[in-house]
Amino acid sequence: MKNNRILCIAIAALVLFSAFSLASCGKKKPNGGEPVASDSATEPTAETDNLYDANGYLKDSIPEKNYNKDVRVLCWNTSQVDEFGTSAQDENTDSISRSFYTRNRTVESRLGVTLLMNQIDGDNAHQKDYCDFAMNEIMGGSTYDLLGCYSMSGGTLAVKNALKDLTALNYPELDRPWWSEKMIEISKINNRLFFATGDISGEILYNMMFLMYNTDIGDNMGLNDPRDFVFEGDWTLEQLYKQASGVYADLNQSGVKDSGDRFGLIVSTQVLIDGFYYGCGYTIARETDEGNIRLTPEFTGVKAYDLFSSLNRFLQSGFGFYDSGNANFKAGRALFGTAQASVFKAVKESGWGYSLLPFPKADETQTDYYSALGFGHSFYCIPVSAADPELSGTVMECLASEGYRTTTPEIFERVFRRYTFDESDWKIFNIIKNGIISDQARIFSSRFSWAKSALGIMRNCVTNNTAEGFTNEVRGNAEYINGIFDQILGKDSQS
Repeated sequence: MKNNRILCIAIAALVLFSAFSLASCGKKKPNGGEPVASDSATEPTAETDNLYDANGYLKDSIPEKNYNKDVRVLCWNTSQVDEFGTSAQDENTDSISRSFYTRNRTVESRLGVTLLMNQIDGDNAHQKDYCDFAMNEIMGGSTYDLLGCYSMSGGTLAVKNALKDLTALNYPELDRPWWSEKMIEISKINNRLFFATGDISGEILYNMMFLMYNTDIGDNMGLNDPRDFVFEGDWTLEQLYKQASGVYADLNQSGVKDSGDRFGLIVSTQVLIDGFYYGCGYTIARETDEGNIRLTPEFTGVKAYDLFSSLNRFLQSGFGFYDSGNANFKAGRALFGTAQASVFKAVKESGWGYSLLPFPKADETQTDYYSALGFGHSFYCIPVSAADPELSGTVMECLASEGYRTTTPEIFERVFRRYTFDESDWKIFNIIKNGIISDQARIFSSRFSWAKSALGIMRNCVTNNTAEGFTNEVRGNAEYINGIFDQILGKDSQS
């Protein structure tokens, strides 16, 4: 069945550029009203000669269906957005929550199903409770058809053999733009994929890492728009350091570098340090040809050392600043700052102009931009006890596809964009979203002692300015880290 759709996908690729422009135009002039619904909101989008909806978004290939079934979903209480559309709908409901609610009703209408959401605690503090509950249900012959879980819970359930291999099903179609291609590739275990994410998850947009550029400072200093470097493929660490140099000003006239000054680059919170490493296209861990998970040569070798050494030098100079409270950047006292979506409210209240940027590449030879992803996003998976895995996969595909056309543009419009729309920011937003990446060190991070974990070592070397000892510390803990990976896979420790 999948092979029958390859031709249509190839045709779609030929007009992808023009479709992308149309998609931008579909949201080009936000008017503050309801989210723009696609054609599929009123009728099924069976595969036809018309591959795109009225707003220029690619349509899915799900044929007209009427399953006449309930679909039970075990989901978690998300922290930043009503991703599962379970909030009460009234005159006080915000437009983002309403868009997820509408997405669910559209899926129900298209497939002839009723979505029954059972939402329980399942965040970082409650992931064990979620996994224990899910495992008890699955082992007891649960009737749950889908799981929507906190990121690390997906990894836990996968290694317990509780999840179906998504690649064995007709749906989801994992090469479609509503699924995160880079996340899919890194998440496979022995060429099998047990969980996926993308436009199906609103939390993923709130957890992706990026840079913000203060256009007020940049315009006043006559600097080039750094988005031009992004579009040309030249947005690199070297270019970031160059742009961020010469911006420092002792605003409070204290005579010393402190939080009251203006900087070229501010790194806020240790979590966002990850963005620099993954932005270079590196991962901490990777599956080997032998089926083991091991630390990568990039992490144990010179590439990570050079990156963190250069970042430390910049932050310790007069040009950069590590501000765990992020007050400086929110107040508009930095040209560049690390960010996630939670910062937008404070930035908009401060009133300074901004634009979005991906984290920079290592150098010009790097092909793509990559975006690290915080832990608070969702993975979607199908339990091995699901009565009809093909139905479950079809519902997954429909939820993601409808999210791609409705909920994702609505989140961009209400959260990410400035008060005046800028088409370049919409393009940058999609570059960031399409580049999201994780790895086994992140997915299974709860299994490690933090002080000896790869993530802990990486972040500490920046916050403590100890990059010179980074490589030795990584190599000193490599046996422990690789041993935990072996435990995760149920193997004896191997070299």
